[in-house]
Amino acid sequence: CPFDYVEVRDGSTNESSLLSGKLCGSQPPKTSVFYSTGNSMFVLMHSDSSENTNRGFSSEIKGELHGF
Repeated sequence: CPFDYVEVRDGSTNESSLLSGKLCGSQPPKTSVFYSTGNSMFVLMHSDSSENTNRGFSSEIKGELHGF
């Protein structure tokens, strides 16, 4: 993933533990469901700002409460 990628972290900052590696490419990740251990999750969408033919990011985020 040298150019555009997404990271999902277990917490509220970019220093929190990774829930995913760098996600990139046109295929969905093998695991597309991520669970945090607390009440926050940090999603980083990184772009290298190059002018190319790719369209950028597409995502769907849903929240669920468990254990109540």
